[in-house]
Order: sequence, then C-alpha cells, then structure tokens
Amino acid sequence: MQAANNGAEELEYTALAWYELNHFEFDVRQAWAYIKTVKTVLVLNARDLYDAVAKNESAACGMTDRCSAIEALALKQALRWGDAQLRWVHSQAQLADVLTKSSAGFIGRMMRFFPRDSGGLWTT
Repeated sequence: MQAANNGAEELEYTALAWYELNHFEFDVRQAWAYIKTVKTVLVLNARDLYDAVAKNESAACGMTDRCSAIEALALKQALRWGDAQLRWVHSQAQLADVLTKSSAGFIGRMMRFFPRDSGGLWTT
C-alpha cells in the first residue's frame, strides 16, 4: 500500500515536471490543473490492492484494517485529483521489477520487450 502511494506521489511530481518543461508559463498555484493535462497511469501488480482501489465503492475500500483502508482512500483520491488511470498487470509482465531487483531472469524478460534492428542491436 505504501509503495503504491509513493508511486502516486512520484507520478504527480513527474507529471508536473513534464508540464513545466513543455510550457513557458508556470504558476505553482495551478499545480493540480497542470497535472491533469498530462496523461498518467499508475501500474500495480498487486491484484487485491487494485481491486480495493479501482473497483470497491465502500468507504473502507472493502478492507478490515483501518490504516490500510485510509491509505487506499488517499490513493484513490490522489488518482482522482490528478486524473490518473490505475492499471493492473500480472507480476510476470511487470517490467518495472528490473528497476528494483537485480536478477538475470528479470533483465532477460525485459529485453524481450525491446525491439532489435536488422543488425541485432537494441533499439528504443
């Protein structure tokens, strides 16, 4: 839960920085309006958390633990304020794992998603 909230905060910061880089005029008092203009997506590989935040309509997001429920509501509200989408992907397709775990298996899995040119070199 905490990692998802941290990710949402980073998403907001990145969207605001992206807006500032691409526009001449910038007023920090309009931050949320600027953030909403940048299309953002928070991707989770925790299905239970995704279901609680994206699908559950109850005040406690279907959770019995009050602290987790409050954090889930905060995440839901931040995503709504920033007009961000929430997506779920199963762990085997989560390419961001390469950024946090050092494993040849993770790196090999990520490399399969990058195309190669005719000479066999990686391209993006």
